[in-house]
Amino acid sequence: MANRPVEKALRRDAQRNRERLVASARSLFASAGIEVSVDEITRHAGVGMGTLYRHFTAKEDLVDAVLEGAFEAYVGLARRALAEEDGWAAFTSFLEEALTLHAETRCLMDVVATSDRGRAR
Repeated sequence: MANRPVEKALRRDAQRNRERLVASARSLFASAGIEVSVDEITRHAGVGMGTLYRHFTAKEDLVDAVLEGAFEAYVGLARRALAEEDGWAAFTSFLEEALTLHAETRCLMDVVATSDRGRAR
């Protein structure tokens, strides 16, 4: 069993702010690229810079959170495909959904392919 840091439960408002930051980053990364500034992300999320830094000490941590969501989505696609009785339907559905997800997160997949940090994740 891997040693994972224990995450402290967040208050509902703090969790909502974190989710808004991740959703805004995901959206802006997809439309404007990974170079989008943290100022733009906080503005889009409707939170202040302090809120961003309470959740993510560096932009790379925010990128990791967005990547984590994308990886979880791919795993979910694979699990749904495995549960499908019709192998061909499972395969084609997985490919269609995976390609759609890839198009939505293309710039993030570039991070995975081009950075040591991304490859390690």
